[in-house]
Amino acid sequence: MSKINIKYPLHDLHSRILEMPENFRGFVASECKWSLPTYHRKLKHPEQCSQAELEAIVKIAKALAVDLMVLVGRCREDNL
Repeated sequence: MSKINIKYPLHDLHSRILEMPENFRGFVASECKWSLPTYHRKLKHPEQCSQAELEAIVKIAKALAVDLMVLVGRCREDNL
């Protein structure tokens, strides 16, 4: 994750949000030991995901959401 400019958060928040799909895809593929074609196939056919894969996916999504909320909190504290 890049260094953030809390005083002027628009660019940093925008960049972090744009990074999320790529980060999510990469983390899920790595954690589940999937190739990118497998990721996209499972995206189209989610019923092919195992329970363990689904749990890993939710854990990764939560971690990314927490990271974003921490950044939002830091921006709010420095700008209020």
